[in-house]
Amino acid sequence: MTDLYNYYVTNTIHYPEFNLCTIQNFVDHFANILTNGLLWIVVVNWFKHTGLYSLWVTYTPKKIIGLVYTDYFCHSGSMYYYTIELDIFIHSEHCHEGIGNCLINKILNFMDFNYQARARYK
Repeated sequence: MTDLYNYYVTNTIHYPEFNLCTIQNFVDHFANILTNGLLWIVVVNWFKHTGLYSLWVTYTPKKIIGLVYTDYFCHSGSMYYYTIELDIFIHSEHCHEGIGNCLINKILNFMDFNYQARARYK
């Protein structure tokens, strides 16, 4: 996940960070998100293995291709405390495949029970 995050930091202007994220920074950030009861979703591309028998199929993670999470916009003393920001990252090789639409749709569905989630994606 840090590779995905750091790609946007170093190669685009889409994320307002200048410093690369370390694994420990990322772990601390997500621990804070979970402690506050906020949401995050990861998309993993799975690799299919077939065993000796055709009915024997196992799946192993190949790579993370998408990530979306919510976080508080600012600190608890601000009038914008209940404003949530949403950050989304899609692997550069998987852009324009509908992954971003799916992630945003799913996280909005988890955040607002009145939101009508779409059923199909590209």
